[in-house]
Amino acid sequence: MCGVVGFAGGSYAPFLPAMVESVSHRGPDDRGEWLSPDGSVGLGHTRLAILDLDKRGRQPMSDSSGQLVIAFNGEIYNFRALRDELTSDGFAFRTETDTEVILNLWLRDGHRALQRLDGMFAFALWDGRERCITITRDSFGVKPMYVADLAPGLVFASELKALRQVPNLSVGIDPVALLNHVTYLWSPGPRTLLAGVTKLEPGTWIDVKDGQIINRGSFRPRMTVRLDTPDTPGRLRERLRQSVVDQLVSDVPVGAFLSGGLDSTTLVALAREHLGPLDCFTMSSSAQEMRHEGFVDDLPYAREAAKGLGVRLYSAKVGPEICDHIDFLLHHLDEPQADFAPLQVFAISSLARSMGVKVLLSGAGGDDLLAGYRRHTAIRAERYWSWLPTSIRASIGKGSRSLPTSVPLTRRLRKAFGAAGRSGDARLISYFQWLDPVTASGLLSKDVCAQLREINTDAAFHDELKRVPHANSDLARALAIEERFFLVDHNLNYTDKLSMATGVEVRVPFLSAGVLDLAHSLPDRDLARGTQAKWVLREAARGLVPDTIIDRPKAGFGTPLRSWLAGPLAPWLAAQLDEGVLGRRGLFDPGAVTRLRRANAAGSVDASYSLLAVAFIERWLQLFVDETPHSCTVTPPPAPEWERVV
Repeated sequence: MCGVVGFAGGSYAPFLPAMVESVSHRGPDDRGEWLSPDGSVGLGHTRLAILDLDKRGRQPMSDSSGQLVIAFNGEIYNFRALRDELTSDGFAFRTETDTEVILNLWLRDGHRALQRLDGMFAFALWDGRERCITITRDSFGVKPMYVADLAPGLVFASELKALRQVPNLSVGIDPVALLNHVTYLWSPGPRTLLAGVTKLEPGTWIDVKDGQIINRGSFRPRMTVRLDTPDTPGRLRERLRQSVVDQLVSDVPVGAFLSGGLDSTTLVALAREHLGPLDCFTMSSSAQEMRHEGFVDDLPYAREAAKGLGVRLYSAKVGPEICDHIDFLLHHLDEPQADFAPLQVFAISSLARSMGVKVLLSGAGGDDLLAGYRRHTAIRAERYWSWLPTSIRASIGKGSRSLPTSVPLTRRLRKAFGAAGRSGDARLISYFQWLDPVTASGLLSKDVCAQLREINTDAAFHDELKRVPHANSDLARALAIEERFFLVDHNLNYTDKLSMATGVEVRVPFLSAGVLDLAHSLPDRDLARGTQAKWVLREAARGLVPDTIIDRPKAGFGTPLRSWLAGPLAPWLAAQLDEGVLGRRGLFDPGAVTRLRRANAAGSVDASYSLLAVAFIERWLQLFVDETPHSCTVTPPPAPEWERVV
């Protein structure tokens, strides 16, 4: 796992060292730079050594002929099988790395090589035969890649902050991304808050020659019609087992997140079959505050899982003191995601790194592929009321918005029925919204609203839904949005960025080609039965995982934000949402934001996360637009307090 930066075309060589330095946290073990003979193309790399730890694995790396040069971030889990195949075809290898396998595979197959790679990756590869550089990202979107077309030339990097080291990068604001951050708390790709910077979409590649994009392509798997298949629990168990085995390849110690939930516990059970007792990590926080927010205290379940599986468990203590590190959070996120869960990832990852563990397995993706979120239960329940006339559904939606926001159950009912009057895809998309679009757009200034007038702000969602076969259910359609956007632009983004801030690589066994292929074939009845979500995974885990873990209630991975906003975060929030501060920026309507704050305090709306989004956007603009972000200016949080639980 590493950091990648570079440019193609233009005169950006002088800025390459600063770009590399800005992502030094991603690769604390080594760094390197490469320039083409004429200086028109440059690659930079910072290395977190996981495979072949000696200097032979350093990057940027060239093939033995010197025709190709690559800067690569990620892991290719089937690289040994590919290496054997290439060796039989006469290719020679100087290292034991997966990086060199990509180089030789590209020499033989060109772009077709991308379809053969099972792993998580983002890389830039210079092909001297064509004088062209290819930039790509894995089909799951585990590894990030940002691109800015500067005309002349193009710059790219694993993190957006690296692009800000280039002086002529435009810092104009994308109004659609701005609205999305308020509505969803994250921005669906390819948009970012900076209009001149896009996220390379998962499973896509671009070719750049003479500083211009000359070709684009995609290798994302097609969506298929979901049909009943025999023995789906058994098949899922074996595919997860193989995925875990594949992702254990490492020359450094491997550990795991262990929340005590179904996803992480299943992966730990499978990993233990091969590693024996391993180090696992969780977090603890105030149980009372978590219950108030509607979260279940994970620690007792994590302890029970660790005891049942015979693994070591360490717990990082996370409390309201993490609110003191918002600048660190925003700096490493690269995007103003309004959530403190990323700092929990940081706390756990930093604890693991302090114990010499550089690789962690994560259960990320299990809920997204196998329908584990509460919104999936709500979508399934629509069959009981969606047949009602639109006028009655609209009345139900209006009535739900009068429910109190102080109780988790009524907050969830408001969210489940708030958009009941909408129809079709618009209602599916609403389940991902934290604030309804009318209220959200009402927070923006008149100038920004004017820019949005002729734009379909939900176009990315609708385009993704076009990929889903019409025969598939509404739940399957929602899962398509889940997988493409919420998983990639929210969960995977913060997991990658905040674990890499500590020099720890997080691997996600649910996101392998075999598991994804099976998940895409599952009908609704295999995803959920009655009130039981993720039915197929629960049955797959029987005999591997204690029944108390399999049958436990769903628990979110979050923080008691509402309590914090009313307590330790209140002064900071007030400073960011000050009408004078917002007015000078000109992106928000200060009066509308103040009215929303009052309504939220009165309990007539549940807008805590949306208000945090506005505040995060303002502070992010101060850090990324008003200033040039540098790693050396951001102080990391102190090492978390911890205890060995099992």
